[in-house]
Amino acid sequence: MQKALANVLKHSGAAQVEVRLSYSETGVTLCVSDDGRGFDIEGVRNGFGLESITTRAQELGGKAGIVSSPGEGTRVEVIVPITGPSEG
Repeated sequence: MQKALANVLKHSGAAQVEVRLSYSETGVTLCVSDDGRGFDIEGVRNGFGLESITTRAQELGGKAGIVSSPGEGTRVEVIVPITGPSEG
């Protein structure tokens, strides 16, 4: 969440940002969306910290999705599974 919000502040020019955190029996979902300038994802895949968001999600066994296009804002969604307590 910290990296996604830092990207909004630094790059988007957004007037509004929405942060949603939801929890279910199987996982936690974080969604950060803004109404900023957006960007071409293919053109900056290794920029804006997007790679670090994806890597961190994968390290936790989850996945990250980023949706954006010029003039349309950006949405970052991270889903991380919940693992049960270790039996021992």
